[in-house]
Amino acid sequence: MKYDIGLVGSLCSCDIVTAVKLQNAGLKTVVLSKGRVSRSANIQSIPASIQKNLDKIDIINFNPGVDFYKKAKCCRLILSFSGSILGGLRECYPLKFLPDFPPIVNIATGSDVTEFINEQSFAARIYRNLLKTSPMNWMVEYPLALKFIQKYDIPNTYFMPFPGIAHDYFTPLPTTKKVRILNPSRIDWKLNDPGEWRASSNGNDRFIRAFARALDAGLDAEATLIFRGPDKVEAKKLVSSLGIDDAIIWKDELSRDQLLNEIREHHVVADQFDLGGFGGITIESMSIGRPVLIYLNQVSSSIMFRGDGPPVLNCHSEDEIFSQLMLLKDRSTINDISIQSQSWIMKYYSGTESLAEFIYHYYRLTGHCVQDYGWNHYSTK
Repeated sequence: MKYDIGLVGSLCSCDIVTAVKLQNAGLKTVVLSKGRVSRSANIQSIPASIQKNLDKIDIINFNPGVDFYKKAKCCRLILSFSGSILGGLRECYPLKFLPDFPPIVNIATGSDVTEFINEQSFAARIYRNLLKTSPMNWMVEYPLALKFIQKYDIPNTYFMPFPGIAHDYFTPLPTTKKVRILNPSRIDWKLNDPGEWRASSNGNDRFIRAFARALDAGLDAEATLIFRGPDKVEAKKLVSSLGIDDAIIWKDELSRDQLLNEIREHHVVADQFDLGGFGGITIESMSIGRPVLIYLNQVSSSIMFRGDGPPVLNCHSEDEIFSQLMLLKDRSTINDISIQSQSWIMKYYSGTESLAEFIYHYYRLTGHCVQDYGWNHYSTK
């Protein structure tokens, strides 16, 4: 077997970051890519600790269908982000059931298991079949994900921190007098795109109203919003109606590198207030050392973090968001949470530690052991 693991699905270079971490843990890893120009794509958003190891991994481009099938068979196991393997196999999907095709581990990352999984389209049915017939589904602990895992009886589900977010971005807080708050999430409170299957609204309207109240209550701050999403025009109208135009900075849609730079230039990041879980924006903001305003369901979060959830400013309603914003009047609070945030990320997402459980499951599924689990010290067979 040429490779231990093949990764499918770029997810903003998370495939490369994950591949380097797996390679450093002793697993020969290849990135299976559809038309990637080079291994240096999005290089600025990949930290130095990963960049210096890029030459350790192979990147192989594929054509969907038979070509992907042949290249995937060179791996002991396939790690697929958000059902990306379906785009690789295409009409050759039935070939995954052949005994010589490697086992598939699916990594769910968000809307794939909070929206798409619950659609009644042909593509969604195939995705559910993929989850039902795979030996391991690496799931997020979002409230709706938990609901749909139960609804569709998805087996072999495991909850572990996602390994593909790099962590060594820490940057000191800005020194500006005003507290600078970045709300980079899509502007969406399901006003213009209610969508029967949609569950990805962000509650930006509640943040805007709470921010206006905080300004009236004495918070010296400004907020940056990204002009994107189905309710962006209504958001501008809401800002004007509240009389806070002077405190709002509007930015056009950002590239990944631009987003990271914006996070560095702000004191606090306001993520989303509906989903009940966190994703890449929160993880990367905390890795930079930025406190995050977000709604996090504590019960579902405890499934993955066993009660040791992230030190975020947790809020859902407008009143809760307002209360958390008012804590930002105290710069020592921002400083303390900044340090706690980066420390927490280092605990759960740094190096190969976040992959320890997965590497055991890799052995369980392939029979190929790359770690010393201690049983060689015993004489039992």
